[in-house]
Amino acid sequence: MKKFLIVATALSGFLALTNAAMAADPIVEASGHAYFHLDGTYVFGEEGSGIENGFDPTEVFPGDGIWVSGYAGYTMPSGWDWRVGAGFADLGAGDTDGAGADIYGVDDAKMFNLDANVGFVYDMGGATVRPFLGLRYLEWEQDQ
Repeated sequence: MKKFLIVATALSGFLALTNAAMAADPIVEASGHAYFHLDGTYVFGEEGSGIENGFDPTEVFPGDGIWVSGYAGYTMPSGWDWRVGAGFADLGAGDTDGAGADIYGVDDAKMFNLDANVGFVYDMGGATVRPFLGLRYLEWEQDQ
């Protein structure tokens, strides 16, 4: 039993000194980094279904078009970051509904936005959550 206590005490002392030495190592904080993101897609419009109950503007939809969006930002070592971005969509003319005096259709639809925000990045082991607060300028134009 006496040998066991000597070994256990020596082992405990060794582990305590090793942990203290490891704790004394300086922790190197990660540096900040810049990032950017760009994406886009071809948008498929929805066809109008014709005049079913007279003049019904809810049955008219924009046609096909494009959508592009992008942003750039910088994440600081503390986890705070800022981001600026923009987006643009241009949808063409959709199918017209009706004929003669009842004809109507969507000629064009365009959207443009500018964004600026500040957020905090939480790393949740395999997933990242970024709550943010910011401003958005949005312009939507639709001719019918």
